[in-house]
Amino acid sequence: MADFDDIINLYYDKLYCFALSLAKNQDDAADLTQEAFRRWAAKGQHQVNNEVKIKSWLFTTLYRLFIDQQRRNKKFHRDDVEAHLAYLPVSENITHKLDATIAMEALIKLDEKYRAVLALYYIESYSYNEISEVLGIPKGTVMSRLSRGKAILYSMLTVKKNDNHQR
Repeated sequence: MADFDDIINLYYDKLYCFALSLAKNQDDAADLTQEAFRRWAAKGQHQVNNEVKIKSWLFTTLYRLFIDQQRRNKKFHRDDVEAHLAYLPVSENITHKLDATIAMEALIKLDEKYRAVLALYYIESYSYNEISEVLGIPKGTVMSRLSRGKAILYSMLTVKKNDNHQR
C-alpha cells in the first residue's frame, strides 16, 4: 500500500480541482481537500485495502464533505455574508481571463448536481460507473445529468461568447 505522502502526491491536484469545481472558491476548495486527506489519514487507510479504491474513497469523501458543508451553510445564511463582500474594494490589478477561466466560471454557476458530474467526467476523466459510485447515484442518472449539464453549460458559454463579441 502506498504511504500517505505518495497518496497526497498522486491525488492532491485532481482532488483540489474537483473541490474547486464544487466549492466555487479556492479557500473552501483547499479546506475540503485538506479535510479529505485528514480523514484518509485517520480512517481511510484502515478501511481501504485495495490501492485501486483509494482515489474513489478520496473523491467520495470530499463530495460528502461538500454536501455537509452546503447543509451547514444553508443554516447560517452564508449568502447574506457573501452579498456584503461586493462592497469591499477591488484591486486595480486585474488580469486578462483565459478561455479555461471562462469555462470554469460557467461550470461554477451550474447547479451542484450537474457541476459534480461534469467535473468528474471532464476534469477527472471518471467513467459513468465511477461517477455513480462516488456520488451514490444510479448510472442512468449520471448519464442524464451529464447530458443536461453539457447542454446548460454550452448554452451559458455561447451566451457569454456572444456577449463578449458585442462589446
